[in-house]
Amino acid sequence: MNLTGNPPVENRFGTYSRAISKHHLLLFATAVSALAFLFFSPWVSGLIVGFNVFIVLVAPFFQRFSFFLPIIAKSETTSSAISLTFDDGPEPYVTEKLLDLLAKYSIKATFFVIGEKAAQNPNLVTRMIKDGHEIGNHSQNHDIFLMFRSTNTIYNEISNCQNQLRELGIESYAFRPPVGITNPKLFRILTLLGMYCVGFSCRPIDFGNRRIKNLKGRILRSVKPGDIVLLHDNNPEGTLSIRYWLDQVEDIIIQLGKKGFSIVPLSTLIGRSVIRVNPYIHSSTNHPVKAVFDYLSHQYDSMDFFRQWDSADPFLDDFLALTNRCDEILEIGAGTGRQTCQIANQVKEITATDISEPMINKLADKVSSTETTNISIACTDAALLEFNKKFDKIFSFYCLEYIPDLKPVFGRIYDHLKPGGLLYFTIPNLSIKNRVFRLKTGMKFGLNVHIRRKKEIFRLLTDTKFRCIKEVKPHGISKSSISAFSAKK
Repeated sequence: MNLTGNPPVENRFGTYSRAISKHHLLLFATAVSALAFLFFSPWVSGLIVGFNVFIVLVAPFFQRFSFFLPIIAKSETTSSAISLTFDDGPEPYVTEKLLDLLAKYSIKATFFVIGEKAAQNPNLVTRMIKDGHEIGNHSQNHDIFLMFRSTNTIYNEISNCQNQLRELGIESYAFRPPVGITNPKLFRILTLLGMYCVGFSCRPIDFGNRRIKNLKGRILRSVKPGDIVLLHDNNPEGTLSIRYWLDQVEDIIIQLGKKGFSIVPLSTLIGRSVIRVNPYIHSSTNHPVKAVFDYLSHQYDSMDFFRQWDSADPFLDDFLALTNRCDEILEIGAGTGRQTCQIANQVKEITATDISEPMINKLADKVSSTETTNISIACTDAALLEFNKKFDKIFSFYCLEYIPDLKPVFGRIYDHLKPGGLLYFTIPNLSIKNRVFRLKTGMKFGLNVHIRRKKEIFRLLTDTKFRCIKEVKPHGISKSSISAFSAKK
């Protein structure tokens, strides 16, 4: 599937779901009827064709007909739930104030954003996600004549907006066409992109905030249970101010509550996912690696995904051969402690660290279930190591590949080693297996695996003043996708 925004190939639109739309049925009925009357009454045949043309021209403006494709314009719910949706943003000041207002009343809305504006205001998109709102695709540039353009142009307008949202950690499934017009091409395109079309069933006809006077009255007079309410969050035009518009929106929220309506997220109203958020980007700590490993902590011990070896780890065996009973060890990226307890049995003391608190908690549970007393545990970022002691040896297995910039990490490690202390770590090499692994982690978790050349590792260690730098080849391994390195202070 082409999701890069580049023009699709010639046969791109040949493989799509072939659901029968009302448009297809009308064309079939028109053809049969016109042919039937052609030999008996040509003028009736012409009238039928003309009626078909009229319907095709008018139907796109009435979304609830779902004429060219299925359009979700309303929920057939029996409850009093409705959803608020806002088009054409985000705008620097207006959307910010709207988000403040929605937060005041704990309202979760859906924003159908323009890709170009999202790129200009990424902080507002991030805040929408942080506040629990949902985000839909409203095309890249909001061309009001988009549905009269070529198939390639429509595809690119939607997919470019998708790519922009994806860069912000968002995968949106819902598309709302500019000015609400559809055409026969749209269904094929949305099917290829894994999306669906969302319309509306209640709107104040505000012409994109060009007509905001008595916005409240126009909504409250027509709103019904199950409605998808259409508003806009672009700058109001004319003599009335942004403050007036915000007051109108606030009155709508208050009066809807008094009328017994409950405002729910669009996904809740229609029973379909609207958005998938990448935890790599949108985490409460704003740290991508932490977010992913927090998410994986409950299944980490049973996964092979982040483990290159089973119970027998030749790199661990080689490291253990370098240790002695007097050593004080620091383990970076301990995870749930797969190696920690084994190493603790052979050294004086080990300090195990990991960036993920849930991982560390699982390690603590393991330690407490044993009689081991020489394990200390700390939740910290490798780039922010801060201990009041120095270590004889520091090691890290299958962890440093998730760190984009190793130089400051090596600097911290160097500062925490005793003179003559040893650093020992593993990192993926440039094998085909690791290229596939990197692709899989990126696709599944949005997590980038940094595969570095041997020359780059040596340079980084040398720049940090390490000496005696060696590439370690564990015994009993002829071919491996993992490289190990050792260096002394």
